[in-house]
Amino acid sequence: MVAVAGGDGTVQRAAAAARDHGIPLAVLPAGTFNHFAKDLGMFPLPAAIAAVQAGTVAKVDLGEVNGKIFVNTASVGAYTDFVTVRERYEHRIGKPLAAVVAAIRTLGGAKAVRLRVEDLDGEVVDARFSLMFLGNGRYEPRGFAPVRRATVDDGRIDLRLLGVTRLGSRARVILDLFRGRIERNRRYQQYSDAEYHFDLPDGPYRIARDGEIGEEIDHLDARVLPRALTVIAPAHPPRR
Repeated sequence: MVAVAGGDGTVQRAAAAARDHGIPLAVLPAGTFNHFAKDLGMFPLPAAIAAVQAGTVAKVDLGEVNGKIFVNTASVGAYTDFVTVRERYEHRIGKPLAAVVAAIRTLGGAKAVRLRVEDLDGEVVDARFSLMFLGNGRYEPRGFAPVRRATVDDGRIDLRLLGVTRLGSRARVILDLFRGRIERNRRYQQYSDAEYHFDLPDGPYRIARDGEIGEEIDHLDARVLPRALTVIAPAHPPRR
């Protein structure tokens, strides 16, 4: 097996290597937030060590955007900046207020990203958004503070979009974030499917995978790679 201890970007690179070589990956919780380790049941560290000693394995999904994998999330637009600011403050002032601070700091100067896609009826949908979240698996809760997955092998990409282009709509979004009701805002949209294909005609835009800023893109092809990665995991992970 290959073992990795580090943040999300480090885990992502180790996951790619483990998949390419067909060997199990052991994720040790040594990063700041340890999202993937927690969802695998490899947190805290004694639980991870016990799972390595037991040698129990599981198959989990990987996400892929434009041919490159991610283990947790990918994003286009201001979402990466939004999450960075929110996580910096949430342990001091709580998630709702931290989300408001993050929204004020990022949405004010965020450039709207234009998305163009042909739907199942052949109609072209042209929309603008400020925040895009892509999750490897369906996250909980709804809204723009997702923190956990019930499972990492559900065969779905969790897509969330938030369009904020005017001052009035920005104020409403910030208020709904504070109230924890952003999922009821008409500018918020959430989908769950195995793949998505979008054009970004006003691009290129930078894409981020697992918090790491990547290349510039003018189209987005996202899909799930079902049970593509073998991981070390507890036989009976603790319930979160």
